Amino acid sequence: MIKSFLSSSDCNLSAKGFVSLDAKTPHWTLTTILSNFIFILEEKYGKRNMNYTPVGIEFCGATPYVWYPGNRNHISIVLSESAAQNLEQAIFQLAHEAVHLLDPSGGSKANVLEEGLATLFQKEICRENDINIDICSEKYEFASQLVTTLLSIDITIIKKLRLKKPLHKIEMDDIYNLNESIDESIIENLCQRFSDWKPSP
Repeated sequence: MIKSFLSSSDCNLSAKGFVSLDAKTPHWTLTTILSNFIFILEEKYGKRNMNYTPVGIEFCGATPYVWYPGNRNHISIVLSESAAQNLEQAIFQLAHEAVHLLDPSGGSKANVLEEGLATLFQKEICRENDINIDICSEKYEFASQLVTTLLSIDITIIKKLRLKKPLHKIEMDDIYNLNESIDESIIENLCQRFSDWKPSP
């Protein structure tokens, strides 16, 4: 579905992300692709926190992120300005930020587990839709590898963890109590705040 959207040339690039290609029957846009991402994520990892309302997609600056306009439990996804002119880049960034809609923290509190999951989902979407964009940060790449290892041990562990706590509040004991076979160094890395984390094998 996304592949056909990317290959279409029915409208100009700058508007294509938000303009449906058929006036009678709406088609894929960044808005509906985000809806699809949320559906996939909830199927895999459990329902998102419904106390927060996603309000839209914006373009600003050089780095994608989420923010909370008005401090009223609304959450907006901000993609880079360059992504406004590059659909593959927009979808690449949107896939990552969509994961932060599962358990919004109200600020910059993501741990390695959350950022690793976001990067892993981003890579999966790229692979499935022939989007040839690489993860440029070794830190994000290593975080995704840790989450891949975690899921290889228990494919449902993130869904189980989220029944107990939001992603950004998961602690070492929460993971260990679900599966004692997981290496302690993996758990320790996953539970650190991402902004403070210094990857260690």
